[in-house]
Amino acid sequence: MASNPDDGTSPASVTSADVLPPVEPPSAGFLIQLFVIPGLIVVVIVLVSLMFNWLAHLGADPEAYLRDIERGRINGWQAAHNFAVELTRNAQLRENRAIAARMNDILAARLESPFPTESRLRDAHVNLLMYLSQALGNFSVAEGLPALQQAASLDQEDEDALRVRCVALSAIAMLLDKDPQISTGQQQAEQTLLAASREEHHVIRERAAYALGILGGDAARERLEVLLNDGYPNVRYNAATSLARLGETSCVEVLAEMLDPAETAGAALEERAEYREGKQVLVLDSALEAAIQLAESHPDAELAGLNASVRDLLDAVQAGRVPAGSKQTLEFKARRLQDLLQRRAADQPASAAP
Repeated sequence: MASNPDDGTSPASVTSADVLPPVEPPSAGFLIQLFVIPGLIVVVIVLVSLMFNWLAHLGADPEAYLRDIERGRINGWQAAHNFAVELTRNAQLRENRAIAARMNDILAARLESPFPTESRLRDAHVNLLMYLSQALGNFSVAEGLPALQQAASLDQEDEDALRVRCVALSAIAMLLDKDPQISTGQQQAEQTLLAASREEHHVIRERAAYALGILGGDAARERLEVLLNDGYPNVRYNAATSLARLGETSCVEVLAEMLDPAETAGAALEERAEYREGKQVLVLDSALEAAIQLAESHPDAELAGLNASVRDLLDAVQAGRVPAGSKQTLEFKARRLQDLLQRRAADQPASAAP
């Protein structure tokens, strides 16, 4: 600031007291405005959110959902969707055999109706069939299996029927995974899954291959052995991981294919380019999980064919030839598998000694 020659003031004579207000401690009102009020606002928002969530859950009446679906309205699929969601968070409802049987009857009846030709009605009908199937798969009891088998066996060739069949096959797999009375002994779903595994459309075969791995049994194993040579990567990949779950070493060659970071056959099936990288990571991760499970649960399984594949994958991880976001996870699982394989190799001479 320049000095004023008229008043004799010089820059050296101006102090901080002349230009700054006095420093005073903050008042209680100021502190309340700064800290307490915003904190109360946050608390109120959280409480309101929790209240609405609680009310929504409290008002989830399975009987009301079922009535809305049975009325046959065009938005009945929304009630089926809400019911499927409710099943994911209500363990008691998942165990209710009477409601599962009623839902089974609803789906079976809807499957008897032809697909509408008008676009809006057709979309609503297809959505209803898919969400009913999803809901039945979310149960922990098997009363919905008959209708799911019916949905998985639709004989229509169009894309809408294909979508329904895929959801139904996934729902069957979910049920098999949760109810040991289905997945052991006399299998109700075996013929449905075996037939689906022979379908012309590869999407149906890949869903069936996954479900057969959960089902187990001699017939499932034999069919999965055949699917290891399927021309579509996703089918043989699901067959390989299913056989690994069942403890069969015949899957090692395909697992080695899946572990190859340069193998892009599975990712190439993705129509949208932005999904291909994620699909490649999924293939690698699935192969690692399956190989680790096989190595841990079957100590005598011959897995030497995976040694080179794991080394190559670790080299690719270190060289940055895998997506950066997946590097840590893939490296951790690959080193875990490598350690299992090395320990098995070290134990072999000792076990072979007289």
